[in-house]
Amino acid sequence: MVANPERGEVELAVNGDVFVLKLSMNAAVVLQKKTGKTMGQLLRDCSDLDFDAIRNVTWMLLQRHHAERFKLPDSVGDLIDEAGGVQRIADALIKVQAVNASEGPTVTGRDGRPPSAQIGPTGDDSTSKPAGSV
Repeated sequence: MVANPERGEVELAVNGDVFVLKLSMNAAVVLQKKTGKTMGQLLRDCSDLDFDAIRNVTWMLLQRHHAERFKLPDSVGDLIDEAGGVQRIADALIKVQAVNASEGPTVTGRDGRPPSAQIGPTGDDSTSKPAGSV
């Protein structure tokens, strides 16, 4: 399977297998219902190195093309380990965010700021890059 960045997909190669990560609306809704958190909250948790959030978001991104293999979020932990750990997955999450970034109007939270989707070691928005510079 080959990822199509124009459709918001990113490849993750692990031990000779290629997985396609895709932000799927249905999987996102399932994850939000399961965790009781918005996608913005989950992504902030990922940036804070909340391993449960990282595993859950990775599971969600695998559902569009690999749901049969990864039926529950718990099934993704070994894949994360085999992929090279949390940093490699964080890099993949950043790529998914980048290919899904739009040039159109931005969604803002109650405070008027856009939700943070930066996945990095600090979660500091100052390190985020505009979509055109990625």
